[in-house]
Amino acid sequence: MSSTTLLTDPYAITTVRWLIGLIFLLSSITKLRDPKGFTMAVYNFRVLPAPLADLYAALIPYVELVTGALLLLGLLTQIAAAVAFLTLLSFTLAIGWNLTRGQHPDCHCFGNLFSEELSSMLVIRNVALMALVSLAVFTPSVFLALDPALGLAPTAAALPWLDAIPCLLLAVTGVAIVLLAGQVSATISRSPWVESPWPSFTPNPSLRRRSSRRR
Repeated sequence: MSSTTLLTDPYAITTVRWLIGLIFLLSSITKLRDPKGFTMAVYNFRVLPAPLADLYAALIPYVELVTGALLLLGLLTQIAAAVAFLTLLSFTLAIGWNLTRGQHPDCHCFGNLFSEELSSMLVIRNVALMALVSLAVFTPSVFLALDPALGLAPTAAALPWLDAIPCLLLAVTGVAIVLLAGQVSATISRSPWVESPWPSFTPNPSLRRRSSRRR
């Protein structure tokens, strides 16, 4: 399969929209469970003035919720994918802005599920997700999607429903990898070994006295 065919393959597009859709749904639900925490995280980024920070913190969880649901259903897929791309872009720009200033506040990307400090790994993760979702921006989704049934996308040849199983497994695996990477990054960022890879050793004063007496 050539790269061009892969980028337009209905199975690849379905896997991508399910992957991004699941990530956005999970992100929105965890943010809605901890609205104060997410609002505080937006303030700690120090990118937006207070009124815009409040508006951004209030809207983003619902934008993620609607976008994730549309991607999973394959409804208005290309518009939803474009919104997902712009949302990820806003996160990435805010993270990059803080990193260039040497600031590492908590990301709160997945609400109260776990807390992760800003790092270059988050930028890499978001760029990778943006590259994936861009496929769904430019290619209509025709497999297990509502768009073709509503005339919003071209109707393709019928594909076996059982082919959805590997697409779903790949999408769930992708979500698990994103969450696991976040957990590992959060654990590492809070480990005392990050700042000092070697344990500091303070000699016991009594040992110093004994050694001086022997001399």
